[in-house]
Amino acid sequence: MAIASGDGSIILTTEVDTSGITKGTKNINNAISLSSKAMRALGNELNVALSKGDTKQAQLIMSYQKAAKSVEEQMQKVRELNSQLQGLESGEIKVKDKGISKLQSDLEKANATVEKTQNEIGQLYAQLDGLQINAFKEPTTQEPLFTPKQQVEFDKISSKLDTLEPKLENAKASATQLRTEL
Repeated sequence: MAIASGDGSIILTTEVDTSGITKGTKNINNAISLSSKAMRALGNELNVALSKGDTKQAQLIMSYQKAAKSVEEQMQKVRELNSQLQGLESGEIKVKDKGISKLQSDLEKANATVEKTQNEIGQLYAQLDGLQINAFKEPTTQEPLFTPKQQVEFDKISSKLDTLEPKLENAKASATQLRTEL
């Protein structure tokens, strides 16, 4: 779930659906339980064969040892899976998604660009206001009349604004696009 905050950042909350894992570990536990029962039965047969001096004694011993090792390996895997499942459920193991992290990082950069550009534009408008306030006013229309030096400064500030305003719009559009992707 994505939660937007007032500063333009987005907080992502994630949850891991462990129901399939839980069902899978139950199935594995059941299979191991059945294997254990089969191993006990094989062990009993082996004991009977050993007590009778059966000629297939060596084969049975090897089969039993191989099966016992396989069951132990499966039980170890189940223990590891259970441990990981508990870690996910408790929150000790965090699920990381680098794609979302990159989008979040890009969004933060876009928001920073928007804020920086807005500040620059605000400063330039303040400079324009200062120029207009300090300029001589035409008596009938009250339009500011700039000296050549003031006019150069006014034109320079206006030119900067002409480049910053599209930059601001592009940064806003980029931030909006990134928010929709998150």
